[in-house]
Order: sequence, then C-alpha cells, then structure tokens
Amino acid sequence: MSELINLDEALGRLGGNLALYKKLLGRFLENTYIDEINKQLDAGDTETAKGTVHTLKGVSANLSLTDVNACSIAIESNLKNGEDYSDSLKALCDAVAATVVAINEL
Repeated sequence: MSELINLDEALGRLGGNLALYKKLLGRFLENTYIDEINKQLDAGDTETAKGTVHTLKGVSANLSLTDVNACSIAIESNLKNGEDYSDSLKALCDAVAATVVAINEL
C-alpha cells in the first residue's frame, strides 16, 4: 500500500487523526473525477479536463495518494502541452482503481 498511499505523511499532515483521514478518504471515494475527465476529453473539452485533473492532483497530494498524484501530474502536463494523453489517462485510471482498493482495505 505504501506506493499508493503514504499513510505516515497523510497522518502527519492531520496531526495523527486517523478518523479524519478516513472521512476525507470517504469523500475522495464519492467523487467521480475519472468519469468527469473521460466525459470531458470525449467531448473534446480539454480546458475543463485540465481543471478537473488539476483538482484531482491537489486532492491526491493532500491525501498522500502517491500514484494518483504522479499520474495526475503526468496527464496535466500532456494536456497543457497538447501531447497525446492516452497512456497517461490509462495510468491514471489504473492508479485510481488500485487506490480505491487500498482505501477500502484501510
């Protein structure tokens, strides 16, 4: 799990409050970032997708979701530079799916 979630870092940020961290993770699970990003990109709305990816990047950084954060950084760069983002999008989807499993195991 350490590659997906840096629990020590996250708890350090929250003063060791595991209950609060789990509450924040629950909010993360309720969001539909990947669905939104896919819909936006399918519609050719890269500007809105960049914003959604940027939000996901910030949330994942604050929650210490390391793989999701790294993948968000990569796809954000692709979108900003007009590069092919298909591999980055797949990696992001895979990272979110794996992180959801890890969160549910906490």
